[in-house]
Amino acid sequence: MYDISAEYIQAIESGKIQHIRGKIITKHGHHIELDDKNLVGEISYSRQCTSDESAFGIGQLYTGTAQITIKSGNIDRENLRGGSLYLEWCVHEHSWIPLGEWKITNPTRTSEDLISITAQDCIGDLDVPINDNYVGAITLEARLEKVKALTGVEFAQTAEEIKELIGDTGVIFGTTFCSTCRAEVAAIAGYMGGIAFADRLGRIKFRKFGTAPVLTIPADLRHKINISEYSFGIRGVAYRDKYGYTGVQEIEGGNVNTACVPVLSENPYIFDTSDTDRADRQYREFLQYAAANLKIPDWTPGEIEYYGNPALELGDYVEISGGINGEKSTNFLITAEHWQFRGPHTLISAGASENTVTSGGNSGISANQQMFATINTTKNIYAVDLESTGEMSGIVASGQFSVREETTVFADITLNLRGMSDSEIEVNLFFDDIQQPSFFIGKITENETLTVHLSSHKTVANGIHKAEVKLSKNCEILGN
Repeated sequence: MYDISAEYIQAIESGKIQHIRGKIITKHGHHIELDDKNLVGEISYSRQCTSDESAFGIGQLYTGTAQITIKSGNIDRENLRGGSLYLEWCVHEHSWIPLGEWKITNPTRTSEDLISITAQDCIGDLDVPINDNYVGAITLEARLEKVKALTGVEFAQTAEEIKELIGDTGVIFGTTFCSTCRAEVAAIAGYMGGIAFADRLGRIKFRKFGTAPVLTIPADLRHKINISEYSFGIRGVAYRDKYGYTGVQEIEGGNVNTACVPVLSENPYIFDTSDTDRADRQYREFLQYAAANLKIPDWTPGEIEYYGNPALELGDYVEISGGINGEKSTNFLITAEHWQFRGPHTLISAGASENTVTSGGNSGISANQQMFATINTTKNIYAVDLESTGEMSGIVASGQFSVREETTVFADITLNLRGMSDSEIEVNLFFDDIQQPSFFIGKITENETLTVHLSSHKTVANGIHKAEVKLSKNCEILGN
């Protein structure tokens, strides 16, 4: 969270008058000051740190945008294209807070004296190819310089400061460049177990997720709330190399309805190798500090709309006082936001995709792809992700996986059930047709909904294996 005082927060919450100002610097270097006289209509910005607003991930980049409308006077709209937009905000008589810097991409004249402006932040400048086939030791410093030289973007931290965030005490380097500057920045964020985004000064900033709420949003100051009825937490992190070999580091935590294990792949800072002993050592070292960076509190995914506080940052935790029903508070991790001047501020907390929450999958795939995937026999993995069979009873979820050598695997299953009649139900987990100690027996009434969570660990030999979840009759699975 941007550094503001308690008095500042109090002024925001008490509804003091908000003010906004800014400037445009055209591509020719001309300055246009923006204030109450020429800023009209809605003024807003949007940003997020996941490629999908609703699905949690690490090492993903998303281009943020801003929109304003100005009185044009004698301004030629084409002189604005490619220029820079700066905005600042304050409340009452407090100091000004920078909101961001954006490059103007689409100035549109909507009437004789009005121009609507859409602009994007510096993440959009990263879509530049790296045509460098050098193979050898490439340090983090060299990668930052390469991205800066090709795109002109600035970084908010030095290489040494980024290394401190990552937590690696050794030398961080890879042997090849990524194909694009965007992929280079994403690789650093993923290696860190964190995020990268455009900061308020128009630079690329890396950060780890917060570990404690920076703000409490009272129930009486929010406008709308739509949060999930499940808790979400990170229970591991893994890396899968090009040979299909996967290393994993578990993260301890309490019981959650849906746990995820984000999996990185094709990261230039991690050397893929067919030597499994060397891979074990290398992946374990990387995953230990990646897991340390991802050891964050559990949260409740969803979306809230409230009075607004643009001092909040992506990756911050806030406390939703009163939760959804005004009784129980909950943690909320900010992974996306939509802010409007003197209007609503929407915060989004990503979790699992809808079909994953109800079918019981809790593992991840590449940070550059969708977070959750079905396991098949071509993947060598640790985290078993099961696919719903569509059955109401019997085998309700199943999946296959393969391992190269004796490996410890774990399954983490969530089922959302609805009773078809008043009865006793039983849920069991099987590995290779052998019932596991993890099971659930309980009662359910007609039309009652119930969430069942099972988790189990097992050491399996090399080869192909299967996992199944079996459910007794008289209830149905909600969702896909």
